[in-house]
Amino acid sequence: PLEPPCSSGGKRAEQQERQAKLEGGWVIVAYRQAVGMIETMGFVGAVEAADAAVKAANVKIVKYASVDGGLVSIHVRGDVGAVQAAVDAAAEAARRVGSVFAVHVIPAPSEDVDESIYK
Repeated sequence: PLEPPCSSGGKRAEQQERQAKLEGGWVIVAYRQAVGMIETMGFVGAVEAADAAVKAANVKIVKYASVDGGLVSIHVRGDVGAVQAAVDAAAEAARRVGSVFAVHVIPAPSEDVDESIYK
């Protein structure tokens, strides 16, 4: 996204300086997207959760994992607000057809998490 250059200082400004290119007076900000995780008991609940998540907000499903004991984990990425809305809708939908084991949103995952889990 395009944002006017930040001159107020602080951690956000430092991140913008490190991660951005100056083009015509505008700063193109490179930022990590939030990650949302929904873990359900069984595949049907996971499919219902994934469907509800992408319909509720502008997110993308980036990972699906079948875990031992019948747990299925769905991971979505997007802006923080969109991920929170998607995870909330996904959990509600999955509860209607099964059970939800865990739900969590990480607003700005560290680079180590991105490299280890999503690359």
